[in-house]
Amino acid sequence: MHQHHRKRQRAAGLLAAMALATWPAIAAAPAAAAQPTGDPLIAYAVGAAALAPIDAEAGTVDSPIGVGADNRAIAITPDGATAYVVDGTAGTVIPVDLVGGTPGAAIPIGGTPVSIAIAPDGATAYVVESFAGGIFPIDTATNTVGAAIPVGGPLGPIAMTPDGSTIYVGDTGANEVIPVDTGTGTPGTAIPVGGLPVAFTITPDGSTLYVATSTANAIVPIDTSANTAGTAVPVPSTPVGLTITPDGATVYVATSGNAAYPMSNGTLGTVIPIAGAGIPSDITITPDGAIAIVVTAAGNVVPIDLETNTAGASVPGGAGPSLFDVAVTPDQAPVASFTVDAAKSPVAFDASASTVQFGSIKTYTWDFGDGTPLKPETTPTTTHEYAQPGNFTVTLTLTSSGGTSTEVVYNGRMVVRNGDATAAATSQSITVAPEASTSGGYVLMVTGANTGWELVVGGVALALGVGFVLLARRRRPGRR
Repeated sequence: MHQHHRKRQRAAGLLAAMALATWPAIAAAPAAAAQPTGDPLIAYAVGAAALAPIDAEAGTVDSPIGVGADNRAIAITPDGATAYVVDGTAGTVIPVDLVGGTPGAAIPIGGTPVSIAIAPDGATAYVVESFAGGIFPIDTATNTVGAAIPVGGPLGPIAMTPDGSTIYVGDTGANEVIPVDTGTGTPGTAIPVGGLPVAFTITPDGSTLYVATSTANAIVPIDTSANTAGTAVPVPSTPVGLTITPDGATVYVATSGNAAYPMSNGTLGTVIPIAGAGIPSDITITPDGAIAIVVTAAGNVVPIDLETNTAGASVPGGAGPSLFDVAVTPDQAPVASFTVDAAKSPVAFDASASTVQFGSIKTYTWDFGDGTPLKPETTPTTTHEYAQPGNFTVTLTLTSSGGTSTEVVYNGRMVVRNGDATAAATSQSITVAPEASTSGGYVLMVTGANTGWELVVGGVALALGVGFVLLARRRRPGRR
């Protein structure tokens, strides 16, 4: 026996006893594991002096949060904790704690700020001041304003590429879009768009910026790799708001003609009437891509079912006589966690300890590490039979009901899906070892937190480290 507290067990019949007496017990999976669920995802509509919290799925509006006096725009940090609200008349940006529903100290910008975008990493909010023509960076950790990036004015909408390298700002005097290098703070060559730019959105891959122009009544695509404008797509009435589905497939435009339109592959789709709610002022889409939310100048909120492209009944926003902008709290990545049931074969896995902040977990995708196809499940428990001996690593990847997994999705103004590596979990390694016993079947053992064990199987010493699972194939009766 070695002197490093390793124990040698030569009797194959002690395998099961070791699993029970020495290793931490692993509970068997429950018959019906509970499905992890979180809170409903909330959108926030901007009124002149308040925010209206909206449960898009339930179609309800909660009590407004009093903030500002002449609010015009909103963006929310990737973690969903803070909204930044632009107060145009006061020349400030107001951070609002969305957990407590309380405004913080106003951040002075000066002049007339009109639009805002938060970088994909959440570290900086960029605020456009219209008439002096500058872009002001705000450090979201300290809520302090950095040196302005001079662009010239008057300026309007803002968008940022998903890699954070370029800001696009609308020059509403020259009917152009100006790219700005965020690394150097240098404006590039202006891009003519043929009309007054009023709203932007960008594809999740960052390849195309879409510009809504009011005087030309059109949507103009800009190739961000070349910074050149493509063919404009005419819109029947004045565009006022623009957004894009999380998969980047469809742009939606809200217009002053009490309507919205989908646009795919450069073609405008069938009109979606928005009757009796007032003239739309902005539009956004929930992270799951299922609902568009339109806010109107009459202070109403209108949901659009994007599966059927039909508008639902309007709901009073409760944040004043008019609503100007709307943003949805970014969906958060689930946190994957699972255990292994070592009591029997096939191996049982239980991910009911996983958590989700908003909505629920839509899919549990298992990679069992043995080359079998990935196995998506809608419930947290599953089993798997390993056909051959070997070492395997199991990985579980979760996707929330909002569509969020490991990847970040950004729409030009803020993160929509705050994907993170926490949505994937890697298990203990699983070792399938042949000829470990004199009887048929399998014995599965987990070391847990123990270290320094040595198991002798067929004369071969196997060192077992932390977090390893040993699946030993028992020798059939009569074999040596």
